[in-house]
Amino acid sequence: YAPDNAPDLGVANRTVRFCMIYIINQYHKKIRLAQIARYVKCHPNYLCSLFKSHTGMTVMEYLYHIRVETAAELLCKEDLSVSKISEVTGFPNRSMFYKKFRQIMGLSPTTYRKKYSIH
Repeated sequence: YAPDNAPDLGVANRTVRFCMIYIINQYHKKIRLAQIARYVKCHPNYLCSLFKSHTGMTVMEYLYHIRVETAAELLCKEDLSVSKISEVTGFPNRSMFYKKFRQIMGLSPTTYRKKYSIH
């Protein structure tokens, strides 16, 4: 999404929306908080506070949610290996992928695929 024609994403604050848009567009890459803060033109500490107050989660929690939700879709619809899905969704390593996936979805990626796959 480009910021000017983006959906509101359920958040009224423009800076938070731009942050969310940046994450949605860049989740598959290595992202640091400082990069996001530069993109939305504010200090990282201020962005953290603002984002948490408007969404109830930290910027990095949101990033992991986007990555996991995308991975869940891929697990159900694609025939890619779990390792490849971990890689294409931007996780730094497979153990972090498994940890965050289980934390957010309540199941391991393999169990999730078995339970919800359309294949």
